[in-house]
Amino acid sequence: MPLSAAALPYATPHDPSEDAPSSVDPLGTQTDSERLADVLLPGFTARMWKLRFVTFSAVASFVADRVVAALGREEFRLDARLGFERLYVSSLVRAHEENPSAFGRAPDQLPGRRLARAALLAEEPLTKGNFLQGQAINGPFGVMARLTRHLGVVDDESRPGRSATNLVLDWAVDEGLPGILDNEGSREGAGAQWKSEVCRAVSAHVSRSDWPRRGHRIWELLARPLRPDVLGKREKANLSLLIQADSLRQRMMALLTDGQQAYATASNRDGKRGPVERHVLLHAVAPALGSEPVDRLLRATIDMSSAYEDLTGLLQQAFDAIRWTLVLMGGRATPQAVLGHPVTKAQLARTVVELRRVIPEFTAARKTLSQQPSIRPELLDALDRLQTDATGCGAPDTLAETVMSRHHRVQKAKRKADWVDRDSHWTLMPGFGISGEAPPSYQGSWMHPFRVMNAYSALSDLGKVSAFQEVSDGEA
Repeated sequence: MPLSAAALPYATPHDPSEDAPSSVDPLGTQTDSERLADVLLPGFTARMWKLRFVTFSAVASFVADRVVAALGREEFRLDARLGFERLYVSSLVRAHEENPSAFGRAPDQLPGRRLARAALLAEEPLTKGNFLQGQAINGPFGVMARLTRHLGVVDDESRPGRSATNLVLDWAVDEGLPGILDNEGSREGAGAQWKSEVCRAVSAHVSRSDWPRRGHRIWELLARPLRPDVLGKREKANLSLLIQADSLRQRMMALLTDGQQAYATASNRDGKRGPVERHVLLHAVAPALGSEPVDRLLRATIDMSSAYEDLTGLLQQAFDAIRWTLVLMGGRATPQAVLGHPVTKAQLARTVVELRRVIPEFTAARKTLSQQPSIRPELLDALDRLQTDATGCGAPDTLAETVMSRHHRVQKAKRKADWVDRDSHWTLMPGFGISGEAPPSYQGSWMHPFRVMNAYSALSDLGKVSAFQEVSDGEA
């Protein structure tokens, strides 16, 4: 069976977006895949889907400014932003519940929507206690934070950035809210009135824990102009210019636009993120690259990403074979019994053979990548360490020792317990096993997200490609 995210254990079941980024990474390979993805699509992340959340973030930063000024306490800034966000998420869930035909897809890919719906059905306010764990990073503002900072929409302290004013003004024109950024006290424009009412509701929620009743005007005020599935003409143009301001991102978005047929083909054939993103990058983007400096950097990064995914997939394959065998043996067995199991022994032997093919490709790709001046040394150092680990896997027993030792180092650095306790017997910790008729096998799928899907979602929001076709990767 192919290796995929489904082979890894998940954390909390409430909302997929509650889980911290990279929370499940037993061999410590997620960080460097993210560094490679950062080169291809700067600012994008695997958790960002709706570009409207960029605009929402800008609006939220201005609302927090106004609430802080009204309350006279700077320490309320984060609370104001999070309170506004809870009201916003609840407004969209309410709008969908009350008018599903008009708001049919508005809550799609909205972080926290399930928790907000549960609170609504229970007739409870949405609070810090019953909303997203780590809301500051897992809510609509948080999942877009890297991109909004890249675009200058918010600054490092989550205040309005250099691009925020023009973006909010364009959004306000589209939504019929002129005067949105008028000075405090102005009541002359619909935007000024909107902001005043919203800030009053946020201030009351933050300072007194007030929660608007069902049917309150605030719900429509938030849901209609900020629904995630609709962007106005001026807002689209503004966001498009901001995204194109980075030369690498501009080039990649153009290549992905031209390669949308490859994306559609891969999505229809497989439907999972790993195979889809691999197909697009290797068979649509890479062949279209030329000899310009930006294209050379993209080619080197794609080649390195492909070799990286091949290598890390094989190491994960070996680690998963051990976990699978321990489940088969009741969760505890001697190392000799685990490694001597016929299926596991054959799987590890095949992995060793495949590593011998992949390591030279990895070495060559790393050398080419190192010739790109913009590549940071810490990425190259990490690739060297990974190559050293893999090069020592010349036999099944050394492969097993390598992946188990690497896992121990990774877990120790994270201050977490190993998934397998090793002494005279190997004991699999509860919740970390793999079931199935056979251990997972690596078959050309990429384990780590490279944000291609997220870029297509953005291109769809901007009207650059046909309707975005979601694939099933377990995300909200």
